[in-house]
Amino acid sequence: MLNNTLAMLPELLPPDASTFAKDTDSTFMFITWVCIFFFVAIVGLMTYYVIKYRRKSEDEQPPHISHNLFLEVVWSVVPIILVLFMFYWGYTAYAKMMDPVAVLGEEGAEHIDLYVNGKQWSWDITYPGGLEINSKNSLAMKNDDEFTWSTKKLISDGKENNITSYMTVPVDVPVRLSMTSNDVIHSFAIPAFRIKKDVILNRNSVIWFKATKPGTYIYTCNEMCGIDHGHMIGYLRVVSQEEYGKFLKKLDDEQNEILPKEKQWAAGKKLYLNVCSACHSVDGSPRVGPTWKGLYGKANYEMVDGTKITVDDDYIRESILNPNAKKAKGFGAVPMPAQKLDEKQLAYLMEFIKSPEQDPNKKSEK
Repeated sequence: MLNNTLAMLPELLPPDASTFAKDTDSTFMFITWVCIFFFVAIVGLMTYYVIKYRRKSEDEQPPHISHNLFLEVVWSVVPIILVLFMFYWGYTAYAKMMDPVAVLGEEGAEHIDLYVNGKQWSWDITYPGGLEINSKNSLAMKNDDEFTWSTKKLISDGKENNITSYMTVPVDVPVRLSMTSNDVIHSFAIPAFRIKKDVILNRNSVIWFKATKPGTYIYTCNEMCGIDHGHMIGYLRVVSQEEYGKFLKKLDDEQNEILPKEKQWAAGKKLYLNVCSACHSVDGSPRVGPTWKGLYGKANYEMVDGTKITVDDDYIRESILNPNAKKAKGFGAVPMPAQKLDEKQLAYLMEFIKSPEQDPNKKSEK
């Protein structure tokens, strides 16, 4: 009955696409109908009694009634029973969802471990073997008018169907997420899977799911985490085991490929947008960290301790890997977290920092 009711209200909830969805939705609909029933009953009785027992004349004296023990017991015991039942129904599913070992009890005990890192304002998803994607990559692949719960394909006409831009998981295989934060409190949520878990600095949060329907869904941050909180979303693909294998292979090939020199600036810009843009501008405007406009090659660049340096490759490299070793004057109050970049990523990002306003490979086109 509850599922039939839900089917009649398709816009009430996102698609149900995990093993937790039906239990969550059934609990939600049960609580909703209980609330509707008591709202109608209480307001209806109030209205009826106001009309029936209204004072009909100035000298009418209503009878004195002290209490009714039976009614008092009923309206105390029945809500207690209902609330306890709601709690039990919801908590049993919630406890399993939050149990890091429960995933091993699924059929065949086959599962995938992914690592999620939240930061202002994107998600890093790390796959086995150290392969990594960032949530911002998938946002560039969607149509502007297609921010929707729908499972329809979200690739715009004429855009490259880059499957490695999406968080991707196989259908009918449990996936366990180990999550932490790089800065403030975030909250990782996949509405279609009915999962949500707070992600906190220096603490490991664990949640798991098993997707049941192939399609494309969104994942979000459900904790207000700063100015670009609304952009901290990404798209997730649920695919067959075969497609998941292709995804891992393509991701591995891309991340082990050394890009030619002319493509490194663009790769560095992508890293900047995913990792650095929250704190550093490229147009000279102030942010948490110093702007990169005109930064590279600057001489007599003053540090908080009064020393002056030249902004060269060595300084940039040290500032990325050990950002609090030498801090620019005026930016010493806020500690910067170290960035986990490999040598290729460092080279790409440094190429971008040298000329953030314009791709040096395109200068010859003028």
